[in-house]
Amino acid sequence: MSGNCMRMVEPISPVLPIRRDELHIALFDHLGALRYRDFRLFFAGAFLSNVGGWIQVIAQGWLVLSLDDSPFWLGAVGFAGGLPALLFSLVGGVFADRFDRQRLLVSAMGVQMVMAASLGALTLAGMVTLWQVAALAFVTGLSMALSGPAYQTVARDLAVDEVTSAIALNAAQFNLARAIGPSIAAVLLASAGSAVCFFLNAASYAVVITTLLRVKLPSRPTPDTLSFRCSLVEAFRYVRDNPTVQWLLLIIAVSSVFAMPYITLLPLFAKDILQVGAAGLGLLTGAVGVGAVSGSLLIAWLGDRLGKGRIVFLASLGLGLSLVGFALSTSFGFSLVALALLGASVVGQITVVNTLLQTTVPTRLLGRVMSFFNVSSG
Repeated sequence: MSGNCMRMVEPISPVLPIRRDELHIALFDHLGALRYRDFRLFFAGAFLSNVGGWIQVIAQGWLVLSLDDSPFWLGAVGFAGGLPALLFSLVGGVFADRFDRQRLLVSAMGVQMVMAASLGALTLAGMVTLWQVAALAFVTGLSMALSGPAYQTVARDLAVDEVTSAIALNAAQFNLARAIGPSIAAVLLASAGSAVCFFLNAASYAVVITTLLRVKLPSRPTPDTLSFRCSLVEAFRYVRDNPTVQWLLLIIAVSSVFAMPYITLLPLFAKDILQVGAAGLGLLTGAVGVGAVSGSLLIAWLGDRLGKGRIVFLASLGLGLSLVGFALSTSFGFSLVALALLGASVVGQITVVNTLLQTTVPTRLLGRVMSFFNVSSG
């Protein structure tokens, strides 16, 4: 490295494993990372928070359609929530390598809790507008972008010798929440309205904040001391000089750009194409979660015994075929099957790529490189 971005080579202190509990439940011994108390706390808190998050995703989409029955606004709100991931994830990577990740995550969750409560209050008062929904979605997305790389590394750090298991189980809880949250949202939308959904999501953030305050993260290498610009330059050069990392990021980016926008259009498919209403929308989203949970638990169980290259290839093929099948389907039953396969394919691809990155990238660069992963998958 040249110019003002030179770094003195310093020894990197090893990351110490989290203390293993003296008492084990047999199931935990077979699911790797769940052997660790702090990982179990993180796992449970993240799951409850993600249930609330998926309740809000469904309620927010339905709210937008109720305010203006237009695919444009549905896409615009989705774009507002996703744009910060593209613009600010790299900044979040520098934050993850430079600042205390526990405080960073707690602060980010606090912001997201306030945004959800604000949307609930505006909706309950009958004052909500499409611009307000888009603005709150943008701030929420910004908070997630700045804290996302730190979040990516926490699961790894809480079960440092069970990286594949930790990442797969983290994906499992996220996708189990995807299966449960929309079903709860469907019931609440029909019985209580969208404002209750937003308040419930705000309450779920309190749970994850509590669990984050109770876990103990392992010691870290000396925080990055380069300037902000030089920190980014160092990360770009690392990616540039590592073709394997480039290919892994490219795989995720292609899927993100050409496949993942389906989630934004699901309310439109449910309402106008399949004509199954809010309850059907919950089932469609839940089908993705069921498939994803099945895929992630399989990876967590088999761990490194599966060929990672084979998993990525089959998952990418399955993602393309299932997406085409869903796009052409006018049958609700076939759409559920296609989305379940899509969920399993997505989680297989993301989990393995995530694992490969987190086990090969140097620890001092991990937050910044995972920010590239977040940009690619955002």
